[in-house]
Amino acid sequence: MVEGKTEKIVLAHAEEIIEIRKKYPAISEQIEAFKKDMRCFSKEMFHEIKNIDSENDQELVRVLIINDIHKLTDEIFLA
Repeated sequence: MVEGKTEKIVLAHAEEIIEIRKKYPAISEQIEAFKKDMRCFSKEMFHEIKNIDSENDQELVRVLIINDIHKLTDEIFLA
């Protein structure tokens, strides 16, 4: 698997990320709660997508979801 830009950044700063999690435990806890909610929401969407007849459309919907999530986080954190 080819590493993407985000993976390279994370790997290059792995120790710093671990330290920042320890330094800001409240934020880390919020992230974990958010991940739990996102996991539940994603599972619901996964089941909805499975009901789409066309495999190509299923793939495009998955790409749409991933793209929109990335776009949303960029708009919030990189604006």
